[in-house]
Amino acid sequence: MKDSSRLSVINSVQGWISDFFQYSFFITRLDKAEPSDYLQELRDYFELKEVLSLISINLESIEREGRLFNDQFNKYSYLWLEDPTKTFEKFLVENDPAEDEFLKEEAAKEEDQKTDISQKENPLLKGVKAKIPFLDLFDDKIT
Repeated sequence: MKDSSRLSVINSVQGWISDFFQYSFFITRLDKAEPSDYLQELRDYFELKEVLSLISINLESIEREGRLFNDQFNKYSYLWLEDPTKTFEKFLVENDPAEDEFLKEEAAKEEDQKTDISQKENPLLKGVKAKIPFLDLFDDKIT
């Protein structure tokens, strides 16, 4: 059921058509002796009925296509309807990273890589027999 109180394209166009018919009511006929208007002629005019029918069909088609387009985005409506902070907190509660096996495996691999790097020799110092003294000892000897 359509809500006629809502502001929409269909209601606007129907308002324009209604206004058009109202103008025909206010214009007095000059070809008849008694005062009358053109409203009956407009209602009986076949081409006008055809155009009004086409307008109605096109407006319904536009409304249908608009709804289909809108439905594509309704599945994401939580993005603008819900509070992002509360949604994120809910996500964290439901998806505890401490319980995720994949994250545990990745953390273990990362830790193994850190220990491997710290235990390896510096490739630049391979074959160097004398140890390089610390910088502060070097500075003490110079001064």
